[in-house]
Amino acid sequence: MPRLQRTMTERGIDFLPGSVEWADPDPTATANALTLIDDLHQLPIAILNRSFDLFMERFRAMHGESPVAWTNYTPYEIRIIGALIRLGRRDDAHELARFFLNERRPPVWNQWPEIAWRNPRAPGHQGDLPHAWISAEYCLVFRDFFVYERDSDQSLVIGAGILSAWLDAGDIIINALPTAYGLIDLQFQRQANGSVTAQIGGSFRSPPGGIQLALPA
Repeated sequence: MPRLQRTMTERGIDFLPGSVEWADPDPTATANALTLIDDLHQLPIAILNRSFDLFMERFRAMHGESPVAWTNYTPYEIRIIGALIRLGRRDDAHELARFFLNERRPPVWNQWPEIAWRNPRAPGHQGDLPHAWISAEYCLVFRDFFVYERDSDQSLVIGAGILSAWLDAGDIIINALPTAYGLIDLQFQRQANGSVTAQIGGSFRSPPGGIQLALPA
């Protein structure tokens, strides 16, 4: 972090740079620090949130009702969803998830290309297609909605990506979801008084840091 902080000071930026050499905004690289490396506890929360605020502002400017000019983007931005879940930004995470599910190209292939062009018929390079890396990123963040490992305290965080609307629609039941501690079964049920009952089972061992529930209030 000291080198990153020095880069921010010297370059006059208020976001976490993707590299000390370029001092560039690279939210997909920053997302790795939260998901694959689990360095959330070592990074300044305010700067992390600012970094992803900038991404969301650009994302909404590109894909909103009055989009700004843009040419293409890469769907491996899907991995940002996992970072947003860990930052407690549930609604932002689902905003991205809904967008990317509608952006599978070609639709009948049910997958994403490496590069998505604003004009789907543009004669531009689409990279690898199908792109298994991007599909794997989607599988990882989809699991994060229900459970993810937090190495900083060796715990399992459950329900950080579940929406209130899902609970209102009916019981949520997941069986044999893989974790680093084994397969976990989850069941969530909205009660008549508005509270939520969580049932946790399966063939997993209890993590040293325990289980942390992060269901919507």
